[in-house]
Amino acid sequence: MGRFAWQGAILLEFSRMKILVIGASGQVGGAILRECGNYSIEAKGTSAKSDAGGLLKADIRLSHAFEEIFESFKPDAAILCAAMTDPDLCQENERQAEQVNVEGARNILRLCDLHKTRLACLSTDNVFDGARGPYDETAKPNPVNVYGQTKLKAEKICAGASFGSVIIRSSGVYGADSPNLLTQIMDKAGKNERMELSSTEYCTPTFAPDLAAAVLLLVLKEKTGLYHAAGPDFVSRYEFAQIACQRLGIPADMITPVNAQPGQKAPRPRLAGLVSKKLLDETGYAMMNPVHALSVARDGIAQKKRRAASARPDAAQPPGTDGAVAQSADAVSQTARTAGQSETQPETAGKPPFRTEKEAPPGTERNAPDAPPRADSPAPSPPSPAQTGRAVPPLPGQTGRAAPPPPPSPSQTGRAAPPPPGQTGRAAPAPPSRTGHAAPPPPSPSQTGRAAPPPPGQTGRAVAPPPPSPSQTGRSAPPETGTPA
Repeated sequence: MGRFAWQGAILLEFSRMKILVIGASGQVGGAILRECGNYSIEAKGTSAKSDAGGLLKADIRLSHAFEEIFESFKPDAAILCAAMTDPDLCQENERQAEQVNVEGARNILRLCDLHKTRLACLSTDNVFDGARGPYDETAKPNPVNVYGQTKLKAEKICAGASFGSVIIRSSGVYGADSPNLLTQIMDKAGKNERMELSSTEYCTPTFAPDLAAAVLLLVLKEKTGLYHAAGPDFVSRYEFAQIACQRLGIPADMITPVNAQPGQKAPRPRLAGLVSKKLLDETGYAMMNPVHALSVARDGIAQKKRRAASARPDAAQPPGTDGAVAQSADAVSQTARTAGQSETQPETAGKPPFRTEKEAPPGTERNAPDAPPRADSPAPSPPSPAQTGRAVPPLPGQTGRAAPPPPPSPSQTGRAAPPPPGQTGRAAPAPPSRTGHAAPPPPSPSQTGRAAPPPPGQTGRAVAPPPPSPSQTGRSAPPETGTPA
């Protein structure tokens, strides 16, 4: 998964370690093998069923089948995932469950001690009775079915490894591969069939690829002892199904809640589940909740279906869940579709899309270069004066001639501004002539060197001197007329 950058650094640091995954054909073992490939860790996987996919065929019930593998590969660590994990099958075949889960663990332990190999063993929350779950590592086991009993024996065997061992318990493992609750829901939806699930049987559902990353991290960090690695949410089987329907686009009403799960032959712990606080505290690894994990699973399922559809182009779309999952995958895989489009249309690769009308720069064509103009396309706007460098065209009703320039200001002519009308006693100057030019102001006295003209209403002549007084002529003043002597 590589969900954290620091996790990738740790895995790369130990990438030279050689790991043997026993039971790599199962959903957890296969996920661990793929996780090793993500970080270039040298790993080999085994399967009791077949050697397909590069797996080594070997049954843990037969010790000699693994002797050659240990001798030739010389693993630094062995991860024991192989087991009988169906509680009903174990309940009906107790002897076979003992051979696979108990004797098989003993055979692997002996080879690990012989070749100085560290051992990791996967276990289950079925080692508890389910009275007070979820459980941490300090809780006392008390299994209620054969499956839990055989796995508890295997835990005790692996704990005695001479070169260190780690026991990893999990709960309600699900994924897109191998039979599990999630694949059962998808199968029922694909067949348009209803399904009954218990609303009283609780666990902490765990996403298989997420568990694989946690297991590999514990192995590479050479942790020893007991660890719980399970999802953080404590939900019933019915509640988990509701979340799965929501994330995968399946109608939720196809699931009916019941008190007891029908068809079960082995008793189940009612309140099982595990607490993974120790894993988080010592490694910093936080397990995924179902909402996040199912989103990842949905994308993985959709990619697998698209690959299958591309291999069979004429195949019809499967009904039910297949179509719903494919539609949800198309919504979350825009990047893949974009990449596919660039491959099928190389002539447009690397070219920006055509601009929209709002994005088109002024004065440019709005359609593609080779495309004819659309009939409903608006007419292009005329260029602005800033683009043409010409004056603004006259509005309708105007003469079309430019307006006369304004008279020069006093600062431009170097002359003093004429006084406003009414201050000089003169009438206001006449309006501009019809030629369009303003009349020049009269010259000032300072410019002509002449005396200022008399104000309006005077004669313009000098005032007559007053007559001489009697003191100046030596004569007495004449008597006033109309006054007695």
